[in-house]
Amino acid sequence: MIDRGNAESLVFFCMALFIHFYQQERRFLGNILLSAAIAMKLFPIFFLVLMIADKKYKDTIYTIALALLWTLISMALLKGGIAANAEFILKGGNMGGNIALSTFLDRNALLQRGVSLFSILKIFLILTNTIQNVDMNTCLRIYKGVAGICLIALSIYVVAVESTFWKRTTLLVFAMILFPHISADYRLIHIFIPMFLFVNADHHPKTHYFYAVMFALLLIPKDYILLPDIRSDSNAEDISIAVIVNAVMMLSVMA
Repeated sequence: MIDRGNAESLVFFCMALFIHFYQQERRFLGNILLSAAIAMKLFPIFFLVLMIADKKYKDTIYTIALALLWTLISMALLKGGIAANAEFILKGGNMGGNIALSTFLDRNALLQRGVSLFSILKIFLILTNTIQNVDMNTCLRIYKGVAGICLIALSIYVVAVESTFWKRTTLLVFAMILFPHISADYRLIHIFIPMFLFVNADHHPKTHYFYAVMFALLLIPKDYILLPDIRSDSNAEDISIAVIVNAVMMLSVMA
């Protein structure tokens, strides 16, 4: 992420500070930071579930309004103004215009080096030689539908059942990493947020060892075995078992 100067670092910075101020009940600063993160990349909107769970409905509305304000100001400053940039985003121009991202979703052996559950589905289709018999557009639509249902169910669980703050945050962070159909491996930096909360929380002695081990293992690179016949956008067969192992580990913690 540092090597590429990726904007994900700014998103992480805003989200980490949001959690810090949220715990301190400094709502105004928290709302500004979370809204900025949402305006940069939409997936931090998952964190609004924390506010809803704590019945902070006004803060939820303020954050959404601020995110819209940041977005409108940004579009107004960019070439073409609000109308042209809004049309570009709503038509998916930011995704469809990127050949590398769109080809990850095609009926080929090209895979994103990342942590999306969609990537695991594509690996399965490639290794079983069934990908040529599958309509990937239909497959993607089904995946998005299932992911959306899972996200709704998880949000209900966070709001209605789970009361431990670090566990709520872990579920939401892992969901925003795993569920999008495009999710690069540098997004694993967001794991530092629930990890920090976990380290500083009180735990039941019979369960905290499992979580400690899982968080520790998530920090370790896992490119020990390369998957055959699967290429990245570099056109080299350099996709490893890390794509599968990291996702399985996060799913285990969520379960």
